[in-house]
Amino acid sequence: MEQSEEIHWNQQLEEILSREGERALCYAWLHNKSQARVSKYDTNIALPVIVLSTIAGTGSIASQSLFGNSQAASVIIGIISLSVGVMNTISNYFGFAKRSEAHKISSMTYAKIHKFIVIELALPRKERMKANDMLKIIREQLERLAETSPQIPDPIITMFNEKFHDQTNVSKPEITNGLDPIHVYVENSEAFTPDSKSKIEVKLFHPTTGAQIIPESLRPDATPTSTGTPVVPRISIPGRTPGT
Repeated sequence: MEQSEEIHWNQQLEEILSREGERALCYAWLHNKSQARVSKYDTNIALPVIVLSTIAGTGSIASQSLFGNSQAASVIIGIISLSVGVMNTISNYFGFAKRSEAHKISSMTYAKIHKFIVIELALPRKERMKANDMLKIIREQLERLAETSPQIPDPIITMFNEKFHDQTNVSKPEITNGLDPIHVYVENSEAFTPDSKSKIEVKLFHPTTGAQIIPESLRPDATPTSTGTPVVPRISIPGRTPGT
């Protein structure tokens, strides 16, 4: 059984989550505009279908009393009924109603992810949830949305690029940029860990000669001696010479 090391909060992880939060906000905007566009198509078909269906039904019932045995009335009613059937078929084929609902759900979910990341990153590191848990939650939700979210229409992407072309300090989805670079982590010896502390090296120097004195406990092969000379401790910080 593999055991993964505990992930702690650090600047690199915060940058990754902040970029994903910005992309989630962009996706929320894209799906919201897509929902409005698809809903408009659905409304433009649904309303005529309702009106024409009512007219065709009323005409079929009252055709004889209003028009007698007129052949023209039957033809008109038949054309109206045929038009209603064609529009219903088009609506079902493109699934405007289902797509509109799917865009709405995706927009709301992406907005929740963005708000969740904003709130967590605004807290001090020690007051946030565990980095492992948050990374797992965000990753699973984004993967699920990538699989279930409907495709965003090209006109909406064009609208997004025209509206936010000057926002260069915000990470945007790949579908709006075309290409997205891969950020590679660079090892840094001073990276933050919860237990990281400044390393200060303490060395002992002879007060007269200035030579470094190694304690007897660190020299097992040496013979214990007592010079009676006081030992002056000096603090040596890595990267600096003693006494500076």
